Amino acid sequence: MEEVEREVIKSATPSTNDCLQLSLLDLMNSPANVPVIFFYETDDEDIAPEIISAKLKSSLSQTLSRFYPLAGRREGITISCNDEGAVFTEARTDLLLCDLMKDVNSNSLERFYPTMALVDSPTEWPLLRVKWRSQSLSLIASATQPHC
Repeated sequence: MEEVEREVIKSATPSTNDCLQLSLLDLMNSPANVPVIFFYETDDEDIAPEIISAKLKSSLSQTLSRFYPLAGRREGITISCNDEGAVFTEARTDLLLCDLMKDVNSNSLERFYPTMALVDSPTEWPLLRVKWRSQSLSLIASATQPHC
């Protein structure tokens, strides 16, 4: 699989730029990524990956307008709703979905999750990362949200 694009998607409408206090339960738990992955197959060979990518980016931007804390960053014991955006990664492969899914286990699924180089400060980590892969007649969409 080849990563072809990575960009930050911002909210379609600016947020209120406020801070949300984390709960005691959030603060007591160790930070952990919560991954979600979806596999889709299609009968339509005529849909270009560029069209799918544009629709996914637009949908993500609209979603961030409604769930604006996901476009922010964690700052200590608060979430700063600062519209810094979610990371959107696009990858491509020529393999078929059935070939990718052979011998699947929890460790092999990690290759489908969005990754990001860790920066020095957790305040720079995005609260939402999205990755999608286009393949012939299939689409894999995944997201991770670091749970505070």
